[in-house]
Amino acid sequence: MGPKPSVQLDDHRMKLRKIAAMYHFYGIDPLSGKCEDCPHFISGEYHGRRYFKCTVYGCSHSESTDWRKSYTACGLIDHDFPENDARVIDILKHDPILKTEQIPGQMTVEDFL
Repeated sequence: MGPKPSVQLDDHRMKLRKIAAMYHFYGIDPLSGKCEDCPHFISGEYHGRRYFKCTVYGCSHSESTDWRKSYTACGLIDHDFPENDARVIDILKHDPILKTEQIPGQMTVEDFL
């Protein structure tokens, strides 16, 4: 299962950005609220550093899931996370359509072996 797209991504660059993926699956908050005002936005401290995460996108101990409180919120700002939906980061990891394509001429790991 997973979230159903609510807007269409036309720009390849948007597919690569975390917040764009959230907009792709859940739309944009029509009132232009900020992620920091969303119940899915969490913060914590680790090794003296403050971090922010979106529980809908997915949380890990990596900076790759760090979130900005200044992002314009997605359409889930006033809604519960659908119980059967997968976290967005898990969808991006396993969906080849949303992964980046190799740039022509780009070296791969195999080129070094």
